[in-house]
Amino acid sequence: MEYVRLGEINLKDHLNGRVFVTFMARDVSVRLQKDQVTKFISLNLADKDVVVEAKLFGAKESTIEMIKDGKIYNAAVDVKPYDRSPSGYSCIIYNIDYSNEPPEHFVDWAENLADCQKVIENTLPDIINTYYGAIAYPILAQSWSKFASWTAARGQHHTRLGELLVHTSEVMEICSELADYFNEKYGDDFINKPLLLSAAMIHDFEKISEYNVDLTSGKTENSDRSVLSTHIMDILRDVDIQAHRLGLGEQREGEEPKSSEQMAEEQEAVDLLRHCLAAHHGRLEWGSPIKPSIPEAYLLHISDGLSAEMYRYNKDFKALEPGKTHSVWTSEGYRNTYKDSTKE
Repeated sequence: MEYVRLGEINLKDHLNGRVFVTFMARDVSVRLQKDQVTKFISLNLADKDVVVEAKLFGAKESTIEMIKDGKIYNAAVDVKPYDRSPSGYSCIIYNIDYSNEPPEHFVDWAENLADCQKVIENTLPDIINTYYGAIAYPILAQSWSKFASWTAARGQHHTRLGELLVHTSEVMEICSELADYFNEKYGDDFINKPLLLSAAMIHDFEKISEYNVDLTSGKTENSDRSVLSTHIMDILRDVDIQAHRLGLGEQREGEEPKSSEQMAEEQEAVDLLRHCLAAHHGRLEWGSPIKPSIPEAYLLHISDGLSAEMYRYNKDFKALEPGKTHSVWTSEGYRNTYKDSTKE
């Protein structure tokens, strides 16, 4: 039997037929069928950026034990029309076995990571000699390799390996454009651009602690730490530690005395950066302990949301035919996406 990689076949061309595909298993879970006795396996078939939901009904214990996240398999898959799916079809697995294909060939990494890194590098001259940059850059640098390979979320947005860096660079670019626009409109000092860019650079940094990411499969799960803390709580701690290392807002014995004005200036800089980071989710119910009270915090919140939402639309469009709609239930209610007929 000849198997074809999932990414090399268009399943829509095989409706009401059977295909033989090779894929990586992701998001594997075992559930009970309607009889509450027989088990079935739900999983995603993955090949880089191609991800297809599938089911294997009547699963035996030996099959349940065999199918694991991050492993590569060959399978016979029936493709059936299914209107409730955004793709228009469902996939049912009938026969499955191990494949000898290397897992690293199936892992989905973000593109253009070097360009995303350059966005951050090109920003450094504008912030590094400010209090905000002196705090933010060492925080980022201390775990750069992990930050540059991590995912940004489990399923909401920027879920591929390296997309924490992609999302961060997008937010920084959006923030920069918005800052320039409003400074031109209302005056050069309306938006404190070094503050905004420094906050954007580390706003999601502590997702490296909030999530555990398997770099061999791309699977992302909440860490044990995420039960006790969040990336917002952790980055505020990081800022306080770095500010203390720099002695900002402090008068230390044996050092040249600081004026009260300098002490106040340093402390305000720390407070402003902390506020932007604390408020970047925008709402208390979204995990921010405070709502934005300064324009920089609001622009960071808006930029963060724009990056996430455009990613979701792009992801939905890949699974939608022109002129079709996809609806999914979220914590905020139904989220509807329509792909207009002019889009390919």
